Amino acid sequence: MPLISVLGKAVASAAIANPEAAGKTLLVVLVALLFPLLVILAPFVLFLSVPLAAPPVTEMYVQGTQEVIDATVDSLWCDANTCPAPPGRDCPGCYPGPVSLDWRDVIVLDAVRRTQDFSHVGVDDVKDSAMRFLERTGTHFRKVKVGYRNVYDSEGRLVRTEPVYEMIPIPIYRVESLDGVMRILDFTQEQREWAHNMREGMR
Repeated sequence: MPLISVLGKAVASAAIANPEAAGKTLLVVLVALLFPLLVILAPFVLFLSVPLAAPPVTEMYVQGTQEVIDATVDSLWCDANTCPAPPGRDCPGCYPGPVSLDWRDVIVLDAVRRTQDFSHVGVDDVKDSAMRFLERTGTHFRKVKVGYRNVYDSEGRLVRTEPVYEMIPIPIYRVESLDGVMRILDFTQEQREWAHNMREGMR
């Protein structure tokens, strides 16, 4: 204890004699003590704050999600958060396709589900994860003109040409939010908070 007392008195007298130098010395000592702690904690903070996917994997999520979006060009869709219809029923306020889906929601979902292990993820896995955000709720039939046909009278003379229509099936999708998909997959509260934390870090 006498050594600590002597050091304390020396530091106090130095601080009184030259406060600026003492402040700089204290700052250097704090940095020297805290830097190793920062080096130790940084990977854990990074692990919890963003998906740890390499750039090629991130590009795969962008590509895979876009392929799912492109597949819904000829569709109708509604947002599950604003749709007045219950799940599994047609929504009266649908938008024309393609659906609106963010690749960042897909990669965050997988980062939590896979505990940041993207080593075995392929494009098909990404598309499967993206499809978790979509629920097909029904089919709408659209009348589409596909050509013309000639109409003849009983004597075989051309009377007129009239359009020919077909009823084309149009899928209807309900798009879930990240929260909705996590609820469907029974994420724990801790997993949901982790996902929200990561998603916030990607804004």
